Amino acid sequence: MWQLGCCACCDCSERKNKEELEKLVPTPHEMLFRLIDHDLDVFVLQVISFFFDLEMKLSEYCKKAGSKWLDKHMEKLNSTLKRSSQHYGQWAVTIRNIAKLLPRTHNEEKHLIVRYIIVIAEFLIAYNNALEVHSLIHLKNAMEYLEKRLEKYKKNEKPTSVEKHCLKSFESLKSMVRNQPNEENLNLINLKKALVDCMTEESRGIIFVRTRALAYALKKWLNEQKELHAYKAMVFTGSSAPPDKGGMSQITQKNIIEKFKKGDIRLLVATSVAEEGLDIPECNVVIKYNHIGNEVTTIQIRGRCRKAGGVSILPATNTIYDKEILNQKKTELMKLAIELVALKDVVTMHEKNLEYQKSILAEELKKKETKNQKREVKTKHFEMTCHLCGKLRISSDMIRTINGSHRVIIDRDIWNVVKIRGTDGTKTFGNAQKIGAVHCMSDPENETFCFNKLGSLMIYHGACFVALGIENFSVEAEDKIAFFQKWKAMPYFIQELSEEDLKQYCPAKKIDTDNDETEEDSVDNDNSQGEKPQWEEELKIEK
Repeated sequence: MWQLGCCACCDCSERKNKEELEKLVPTPHEMLFRLIDHDLDVFVLQVISFFFDLEMKLSEYCKKAGSKWLDKHMEKLNSTLKRSSQHYGQWAVTIRNIAKLLPRTHNEEKHLIVRYIIVIAEFLIAYNNALEVHSLIHLKNAMEYLEKRLEKYKKNEKPTSVEKHCLKSFESLKSMVRNQPNEENLNLINLKKALVDCMTEESRGIIFVRTRALAYALKKWLNEQKELHAYKAMVFTGSSAPPDKGGMSQITQKNIIEKFKKGDIRLLVATSVAEEGLDIPECNVVIKYNHIGNEVTTIQIRGRCRKAGGVSILPATNTIYDKEILNQKKTELMKLAIELVALKDVVTMHEKNLEYQKSILAEELKKKETKNQKREVKTKHFEMTCHLCGKLRISSDMIRTINGSHRVIIDRDIWNVVKIRGTDGTKTFGNAQKIGAVHCMSDPENETFCFNKLGSLMIYHGACFVALGIENFSVEAEDKIAFFQKWKAMPYFIQELSEEDLKQYCPAKKIDTDNDETEEDSVDNDNSQGEKPQWEEELKIEK
């Protein structure tokens, strides 16, 4: 029985200190109100037409790919699935991830089909997020998000035919909405009213949203409002995604939480990463802005409101509103079930608790052991492949680590197949610097460029390296293909760059191995205004 499992986790076989618990952990007052769903909006109708067009192409390419997993997942798509929903977004992400894991043969047509699937899925994900931003913020914010998200395709001077088609549709959307009035969103008016009514000078508040795209758009809008400017809203997202995709390092997260506790920041706009484990006693306002999970997350989010007299507010569209009503009924049933179980014979309950606790502990130890086995570093040969073109391949023999943190290529031939874009600043990591982005210039189609971002240009002791971003590759080893979001999740050993490696890669350079700075010690600096360094003379950097 799950009720006994709950009691075992909480060790609540006896009803002790109930009054004290209720005093220390107050239950917030809950409020719900409905939002307007912009189903008949001109922008929405145009974007929906893009969905149907891209889905037809996606279906065609998935059939050609010959993957049972793609076929099985395509069967889940139907006309009743709401294109702005979280379910649809997850569906598109899964399609993209399956495509990344498809075996890469030397068949160029297969490479191209996989690329088409990934690109179309990326556009579907972007439009899915944009629909939500438009509905809950503004048309302007939705278009700004799309511009930024699709920028990497627009910068490609020679895109493939599918990318040209997708970009042409986007340009037509821009033309259509260019003269559309940016009317005040009634959903935001109601959100502002809720904040003004509930937030005091000492208040701390958390607004939960579904996506990083919505978090950044909402934070921007909040800080533009005179009535809300004093709250100094800040985004709080997870560390699974890199910063250029809206993620945050653990150090950044820690700094934001400290400012939130002190009151330097009084309002967080957070994704699901803050639903559990975030304990701020001063927090007395929690708003779930059209965002819910199941009955468990309903309880977890409610628990973020730690101060007595707090409020938990759900502004939601009809579908989300109805789901929350169901979640609340389920939480009441859960509470009642645990109360009934606790009324049973104390001795019997104690024995059952011990039995369940032993079972739970054994399961957790098994999970931990499995996790440690997965993280065991293996000394195996592996190969990294650009997941967009499938042509650029990098052998593990040609990869080294700098300062135990940055993975670089030591094959100078790499410069023949990449392009570098400069930036306005440099990022310093001890005695290494990252400057600009490095893009793959393989040719997926005749007279086209791949342009997948492979990583960054790194300058180390005056020598130029390509520092790889593992999220942009598939990794093949031991007859298996995988992809990783972070290097620390990759289980294969990579040697540290040696003095001999540096001599072979760049004659007359000498390496100082005393520095042990890591990526977490990085700082941002402006470009110097003096003479051009040797590396900039050696490489053509496109600004």
